[in-house]
Amino acid sequence: MFERIIAKKNLETAYLKIAEQMEEDGRVRRYRGWDSLKLGDLEINSAQIIKEAQQEMIDFKPLSPAALIKIPKKNKPQKSREIHIYNLKDRIKAQAIYQIIEPHLDAYFSPWLFSYRTSHPNYFAARSTVRHYKRYFKRDFVLVADVADYFNHIDVAILKKKLLFLNFSEPVLKLLNLFITNQKIQDGKIIQPAKGLIAGTPLIPILANLYLNDLDKYCGPRIDFYRRVGDDFIIFDQKKTPTINL
Repeated sequence: MFERIIAKKNLETAYLKIAEQMEEDGRVRRYRGWDSLKLGDLEINSAQIIKEAQQEMIDFKPLSPAALIKIPKKNKPQKSREIHIYNLKDRIKAQAIYQIIEPHLDAYFSPWLFSYRTSHPNYFAARSTVRHYKRYFKRDFVLVADVADYFNHIDVAILKKKLLFLNFSEPVLKLLNLFITNQKIQDGKIIQPAKGLIAGTPLIPILANLYLNDLDKYCGPRIDFYRRVGDDFIIFDQKKTPTINL
């Protein structure tokens, strides 16, 4: 798997995927990493950038710290949302890892998880939830909840233990560890968070999926209806207090 991740073709695909995503939402000319490079700047030297990214992965070079910025929330402008900006080369690395390990993780995830998965898009969770509600709205009790500040409260040590059950090779684990233990720039200082994951690449949400996967597999069969999308949960059950011994 490590050789597939660092393969030139995989890194080229990762580069093109990032370009495609930015083109679709209009960010291709205005998005820039914390290193001030725009995607357009890399277009003139993409072969060299990909070669450098490949060698850095082979050497397990630590990532550049992700820059933390705060922007107003769309629905609650009085509150802010934290955004982490990786440099573009590290984003290419993250995408390269993601597109190789995602199918492996997808097969391992519970059938009740519907986020950041090719086989279980969140649309399916919404559709099945609406169907269940229409059929049992007079019968069931409903619980809708979310985990506040989820990414920032993930215990990295626990996440690393969970990764061991996936039988990834040592080099693949070392690559993942670069993102799990990455630093960030906050208020002009480089900080190593005591806990939590630094979002900003597609690799981080799929690792966050893994963190609660055991909870999904436990709760799913014991509740009439259970769905999780990221840090959001919805539960339907005939009992107001279902018997779940955690």
